Amino acid sequence: MPHGFSRRLQAGPLLCDGAMGTVLYARGMSDSNAHQPIDLPLALFSPELGGGQHLRRKGVPLTNLYMTLLGNLGVPVETIGDSTGTLSTL
Repeated sequence: MPHGFSRRLQAGPLLCDGAMGTVLYARGMSDSNAHQPIDLPLALFSPELGGGQHLRRKGVPLTNLYMTLLGNLGVPVETIGDSTGTLSTL
């Protein structure tokens, strides 16, 4: 007899039922031929952020986005890697 999460998996897909909330997809290299981890393309899906936006943040570490997302989840973080703070707007 399945219990808890395994029962939910058997009931159907979980991705769009609100179980995940925010989804971040990012690549490790912007130009894999040159091995450049600068200006990384990423997609952020979140019901809290709305949609229809294209933002470009030159010179801002990706870890600032991670700190902002963790802060929105209620996880206090002082610093991550090369972060310089949180993002004021998304």
